[in-house]
Amino acid sequence: MACNRQVVVSAAVLAAIAVLTPLQAVAANRSNGCEFTQQEASWVQRALDGWDLARREFLKVDARQLPWIVLYDNTCIWHFAATDAKLLTDARPIKTKFTFAGEPLEVQAMAHRGTVLLPNRVEIPIEIKASTALYRSGRATFFVMSMPSVWRRKPFLDEYLQGVFNHELVHTLQLVNINRRLRQLIGNVDVPGRLNDDVIQARFQKEPEFARAMDRERELFYKATGASDKAHRHDLVRKALAIVRERHAKYFTGSNAVYQEIESLFLTMEGIGQWTAYRLTKARGQLGASDASAMNLVREDRRYWSQDEGLALFLLIDAMVPNWQSRMFDALPPSPYTLLEEALKADAPSSKEH
Repeated sequence: MACNRQVVVSAAVLAAIAVLTPLQAVAANRSNGCEFTQQEASWVQRALDGWDLARREFLKVDARQLPWIVLYDNTCIWHFAATDAKLLTDARPIKTKFTFAGEPLEVQAMAHRGTVLLPNRVEIPIEIKASTALYRSGRATFFVMSMPSVWRRKPFLDEYLQGVFNHELVHTLQLVNINRRLRQLIGNVDVPGRLNDDVIQARFQKEPEFARAMDRERELFYKATGASDKAHRHDLVRKALAIVRERHAKYFTGSNAVYQEIESLFLTMEGIGQWTAYRLTKARGQLGASDASAMNLVREDRRYWSQDEGLALFLLIDAMVPNWQSRMFDALPPSPYTLLEEALKADAPSSKEH
């Protein structure tokens, strides 16, 4: 599932894909300026409806105001809920029937010449992308994504990208606070490389014992999600958390101690994003009744530690921690490991009785 790491594919690869895709040909030969086709409009409205469902029913947050959303294809750029008219001097309003939370949406559209100027004044090429970022000096978030016609390359892509859309919108609720805390954490610490959701993997993946520990704990967490009874689930979670504590004690010491909270923050970001995409995919049932089908679609690329372990953690948190959502969008959200530890302790007295 695409995320804050900014999923991109080179222009050369994109061009190779494009020649084979009829939806891209439609986009590239628009006869109506930058008006959405019926198929495109249907996909966008369905994505917006998905977010309305997710924020109300899954995340239990108000969030009736959309962030600035930038969508683009091989021909046009569309701005939803834009807040800076200076960026839209070449855009024009287009008539749409888009709504969110029962309210009509204004959309500004413009043709492009191969690049997109984002709200943070960064210019990007036309490429496969889904990313959330900050603007207004870190005080506001926006979300940018290439349309399905740019991605078109595999079965169930539309459903996959519905999940991507919602994953990124989760990040728009998180990024201001988490970025602020990350800046505080690294203020006096040298963190090599890019500070993004893969920072722990980039720093420690060449440590064989660290990587093996991650694999073992993640396997136990996923086994716990499928446990048939609470006692077995809790036993598996305890074993996984013991590996986490041992890993932290060995590797997150001295100048590396800061990575413990950094890991927690990115597991929270990516875990909730992946969990939301999974819940939406499962609720809609477009892949059939199988829970495994929804899980496999969301976990399609399991290479990324923060996404894959994060999903397992929040599947368990959702099963074990009542009303967890009320704590996770605070200025300083608790560690997902802490939430699971608390749940095990809260259940300890009743466990002894049995």
